[in-house]
Amino acid sequence: MEETEKEIESMKAASEEVSRQFKTLIDANDLDSLKHLQLLMSMKAKIMATYPDAFPDESTKEVFDQRPDLEVPQ
Repeated sequence: MEETEKEIESMKAASEEVSRQFKTLIDANDLDSLKHLQLLMSMKAKIMATYPDAFPDESTKEVFDQRPDLEVPQ
């Protein structure tokens, strides 16, 4: 168990070092954009988990939208 804790601490320290190096290599605005993109992606994943047909791809778009066209005279 002690070895596992050491491995976890080692991985955490390495992760923090990589994070620190990354922050020095990237512009602050770019980092904010990346964080915002990750937030949007996680929000989309949560929505997709709740509503599987919320974001249909191009192949299924026609199948879901079968409403009549009200502008065409019948």
